[in-house]
Amino acid sequence: MAKIDKKAMQDSKVYKSRQVFPQDTNHLGTLFGGTM
Repeated sequence: MAKIDKKAMQDSKVYKSRQVFPQDTNHLGTLFGGTM
């Protein structure tokens, strides 16, 4: 079994991207509060 080196949480980064579609916006053209 190989030894796994531990990494601190602050040394890790996660990037999440999402496309915004017209159905994700309201009549003002801004995002709904709970969507993003």
